[in-house]
Amino acid sequence: MPDFAFKAINNEGEIIRGTRSAYDITELELRLQRGGLDLITARVIRSVQIVKALQSITIGSVSRTTVIEFSNNMKVLLSAGVPLVDAMKELKGEERGIFKRVLTTLIEDVQSGDSLHGAMAKWPKCFPPLYANVIEIGENTGQLDAVFGELVVHYKRIEDLKKNSRKALIYPAFVFATLIVVAVLFLGKVFPVIQKMFAEFELTKLPAITEFFLSLSHIIQTQWIYLVAGTVAFVIVIIVLRSIKTSRYCFDWLEINLPFIKTFFQQLRMAFFARYLATLQKAGVDILRSLELATRSINNLVLQKVMMKCRQEVLEGKQFSESLRNNSKIIPNMVIRMIAVGEMSGTLAEQLEFVAEYYDEVLERRIATFLALMEPILIVFLAGVGLALVMAILMPMYEFLGQIFSNY
Repeated sequence: MPDFAFKAINNEGEIIRGTRSAYDITELELRLQRGGLDLITARVIRSVQIVKALQSITIGSVSRTTVIEFSNNMKVLLSAGVPLVDAMKELKGEERGIFKRVLTTLIEDVQSGDSLHGAMAKWPKCFPPLYANVIEIGENTGQLDAVFGELVVHYKRIEDLKKNSRKALIYPAFVFATLIVVAVLFLGKVFPVIQKMFAEFELTKLPAITEFFLSLSHIIQTQWIYLVAGTVAFVIVIIVLRSIKTSRYCFDWLEINLPFIKTFFQQLRMAFFARYLATLQKAGVDILRSLELATRSINNLVLQKVMMKCRQEVLEGKQFSESLRNNSKIIPNMVIRMIAVGEMSGTLAEQLEFVAEYYDEVLERRIATFLALMEPILIVFLAGVGLALVMAILMPMYEFLGQIFSNY
């Protein structure tokens, strides 16, 4: 959006000079008229454009927690009767880094006559489309403080859901990473010394488990660069495949169809979807727009395709629950039933909220059960690996000592 240096006249006949951002002269004139000014002349400021282009380059990102705190503070300030721009100015003074720049831009845009949701839409990484659309409803209904409160509740629950789902991965990943590091150090540093000792004792016939670990140690010592390169290449290939739509679709299909994990991921994805859709419906967004925005929140291309197909059927006149029944293999029956009840009773938002709350509780129990089972399994696994390493060292020693004592 270019910056214009303008000269205008106000209702008292005073000449006003200043700068203002706008997409073109026509929009600049409309924004000035909203502020009680009539445009006389205007020109684009080229030097400011270069500076703004450099300032728009951002390093890092705004965390979800920062957005939640901002939303909560806006709710409190607006409820207390503080004007919108003054509230954002107050919060800008407490912020640092990227988000302070975001708030500065929001204030400038709103003061220039732009709507708050329009200004937020320019920062989709900070304020997703759902956020901006809900804010638009709040501006149109005059309930901006209440809408900020709804967004706080929504994003807090989404953040809690994400934290709970991460719990299932952090502990096992940490244990396996530690095991790999310890095993590599042991096989790469300790076993070569033991191998020399076996050679000095002229132990030619070694137990199979010892031979296995010696071979593994030799591979780590001589081929470590290929192992590291192969691991890095594997990770890069997975990342690239996840970024390609066709291959990612295959990953997402496996996610919701493989035994043992499909139920967890179906419930996780539907919990996100139900939470987003409930928030949009509570804010008064129409069902078609709500389905479009909520579908984007599902981090699974297979489910996204299903929901977009359902949206098209709703557009053609079908009930949402009816269109979901045609995809009941991957959409849980409970979700379909609750949506049908909500459509019949006119309480769709409440029923979706119930679905989200229910799946939140179910997922918490699943994660707690998974972690409770994983702990003893990992302990047994680590003990088994440790025992195998000890046996690989001690068994040849016992055989060697047995041979010595048998000669006396």
